[in-house]
Amino acid sequence: MLSAARKLDELHQSSDQAEVLIVNPQPYHSVRVRNYEHPLDPTLVVLGDVLGPTGVRFLQGKATAIDSLNRRLTVQSDAASETLDYDRLIFAVGSKLIRPGIPGLDEYAFDVDTYDGACKLQAHLQTLPALPDSSGRSAVVIGAGLTGIELAAELPSRMREIVGDAERDKVRVLLVDRSARIGQAMGGAQPVIKNAMTKFTVEMRLGVSLEALDGQGITLSDGERREHVEACTVVWCGGIRANPLAAQLPVTLDPMGRVPVDTFLRVEGVPGVFAAGDCARILIDGVRPSVMSC
Repeated sequence: MLSAARKLDELHQSSDQAEVLIVNPQPYHSVRVRNYEHPLDPTLVVLGDVLGPTGVRFLQGKATAIDSLNRRLTVQSDAASETLDYDRLIFAVGSKLIRPGIPGLDEYAFDVDTYDGACKLQAHLQTLPALPDSSGRSAVVIGAGLTGIELAAELPSRMREIVGDAERDKVRVLLVDRSARIGQAMGGAQPVIKNAMTKFTVEMRLGVSLEALDGQGITLSDGERREHVEACTVVWCGGIRANPLAAQLPVTLDPMGRVPVDTFLRVEGVPGVFAAGDCARILIDGVRPSVMSC
């Protein structure tokens, strides 16, 4: 959007002739891939501060419907629902964490998929000193992708600082994944990641699946035997899928729910619509598709 505003300025086009509008549910942009960090405030970019000086108009609301044939967008805000006409639409609504129907997952698992989710996790971590030693000093991260790896590496030092020196040796962090290797899609980086996990005292439990959560721990299974691990802190990092709004565009979505785009990020077969980020599938070298949230 800033590039569009800059181009209009170069062409000496006023806002009466062409308007650039951005729609977003929150008044800030969250650097989502940094949600494993603490503190989180530096990961927020206030949209008004960035967009105001450029002349880009900001509308706080959630896009709920796309009529690509008539070039209209429906936006729901706290006040009401409104329909906007557009000449060009940039579809950049991102992705959402997948939460499968595992018993207890919705009730007991934290996540760092959003700023609010990451804040909720941090608030929970602050309560660790008051929790029982058996489960309150243990954390389990489910999913050994980039997000899970970064969070698992961060948790030991954060938890030790919270529980204090007297309890620091009781802190235990497990990184769990159903694949046989950590960072399955990261190729040559795997030895580096494994060494880092060892250095940070993160235990790795690979080739197992999460079966259930009960608030005091989790049940894991490798298909032959089951194991219960006590932990009051369980963080789900089990993969993402493109925003469901992508299904409203008249295209065939890929297995991750993304819309196909060409090298100019134009949505194939949908005039006037571009897509970028996690909701767009582009072949980066003509063969392999782009990686989500990377």
